Amino acid sequence: MLTHPGGADRPGGLATARRGKTGRELLTALVAGYEVQCRCARDFIPSTPAHGFRASPVYGILGCAATTARLLGLDGVGDRQRDRPGASFAGSLIEGQRTGARDADFAEAQAARSGMWAASLAAQGFQGAATALEGEGGFYYAFTAAARAT
Repeated sequence: MLTHPGGADRPGGLATARRGKTGRELLTALVAGYEVQCRCARDFIPSTPAHGFRASPVYGILGCAATTARLLGLDGVGDRQRDRPGASFAGSLIEGQRTGARDADFAEAQAARSGMWAASLAAQGFQGAATALEGEGGFYYAFTAAARAT
């Protein structure tokens, strides 16, 4: 898959679950987060790194947002809302990793923080662009130069 769901989903899930969630609730949320991240990445993973972006933090923000949203008890509408700011917050250049710089060491942590923030905003009713994922200036086009297939 060339993306590592645990890099952002686990820390975000653990931080959110500390607020009184059970181990079962955490595992269920992590499964949801992994599923969202891998499904979002599956059609685009080869082109994301080809465009200079690290796949794990780019797609990890969506997985972490899904994990956090599940733990916050968001329904289907809230789940869709969490992707909108998450799509806008995503990003991590591959250049640092390519050249041996250490900036990539913090990319998953940034994705976790932003994913948790996106889910928290959705829980408070924040609404980002309805086409944040598939729009002409949206997530998939920005990171892969392609729109999400329906």
